[in-house]
Formats: sequence, structure tokens, C-alpha cells
Amino acid sequence: MNMTMTPEEKVKQETLWVLEHLQEENIVTEEDTIIRFNLVNAIGANVPSHERQKQIIRMLHREKAIKISKETKRGFELRVLKHKFNEIYHFYHEQQGETTATVITQDDSRPLLKVEGTWGYLKFGKYGTKIKIGKANPRASRAFKLLQSLSEPWEVNKTIDAVFEAIRSPKDQDDSRLLDWNTAKTRKVEIIQTAIKELQRDNKLKGKIRFVFNNDKTIVKAVRLV
Repeated sequence: MNMTMTPEEKVKQETLWVLEHLQEENIVTEEDTIIRFNLVNAIGANVPSHERQKQIIRMLHREKAIKISKETKRGFELRVLKHKFNEIYHFYHEQQGETTATVITQDDSRPLLKVEGTWGYLKFGKYGTKIKIGKANPRASRAFKLLQSLSEPWEVNKTIDAVFEAIRSPKDQDDSRLLDWNTAKTRKVEIIQTAIKELQRDNKLKGKIRFVFNNDKTIVKAVRLV
């Protein structure tokens, strides 16, 4: 956050950050659909802490912009109450000096992750074609979990350790290279790269999403190209 912000300005910006994440689901879901809000690690400069994200979600529940169905360690399952939510969403954008007309448009091409039944999909904008990513339920594939981790939010650096924890599977507990301090980092990178290759199979993300590591492969992020 900008250190010159007043406490009130900081809270407004953090609230808008949460609203933006909820809005991505709001524009493609029906009124009574349960969506997930997973807490995002505060790695980016503008990402609120887990506790602040929780506080904002609970505040939106009190304001009847959303209805929390379940709270877990990883986040919330909730319903967006569209009328009140849109009212609050536009209010915060106006507070930021932005015009509501440019906030979300029908041809917005932002990438959105969706879960339908047992499968996870990626689509670009409300009317984009769905791209099947991988199993999402009951046990999500590494590919889907990787994209989910790197999309919360997009284009934000994530540590290899944080991303690996997000895609960890039960079989990893028997991986000797992960248990050895000398080889653990390299092995984590290999597992993440394998998941990336799975996402890139059949060129389904070609020209759409690019995965970028830093030079020493301690950081990775997903960059949208459209």
C-alpha cells in the first residue's frame, strides 16, 4: 500500500480489492449460485492481509451485499446478492474517482476461473469460450490448483514455496527429494513446471496466459496476454 495513504483511504482500497475479486464471479454467476472466495497471500503490494480480507467479507455480509454460507481456513463460500453488491461496488469505484461505466463491461476480456460440476474451466470475459483446465472436485488436479493459485490475483509474484503448497498432493509426502533440504527447492520447481506443461497441453492457453519465473526460480507468476 502507498505509505502516504490515510487509514481511511487504505481501508477503501483494500475493500475495493476484495470487491474486484468478487465481481469477477458476480458477472458470470446467477443470483443464487454459491461461489468461493479463497484468501490470497499478501505477497503483492496491494494485497490486504488474510485478517483484513476476512473483515471485509464479513462487513459485506453485514451490509447484505453477500451472504456467507460457510467459512473455512482457506476462505469463504458465499452468495453474491447482486443488487446490493453492485450498489456498493460502484460506490467504492466512485470513491476512487473512477466512472462506473468503465468498471465492468460485457466485452471485458479478463480471465475467469469457473467450477462446473467436477471440472474447472477458464474463460475470458462473460461471453468467452470455456477452456477445460482439469478436475476441480472432489480432488482438484495440480493444473487447476496451479492456475487457481496464480490467478488470485493475476500477474502478482508468488513464491515457489507458496505455490507448491497450493498444489501439494498426498503423494508428495513420499517424495524423497521433497524431504531433502538440498533438493526440495529444485523438486518443487519441477512439479510446478510439470503442472504448467499440463496447462499448456494442446496449446489451449497459447497467446492467452504466460507463466514467468524469475532468474533463480524462487518466484513465479501468471501473466495474461489478452
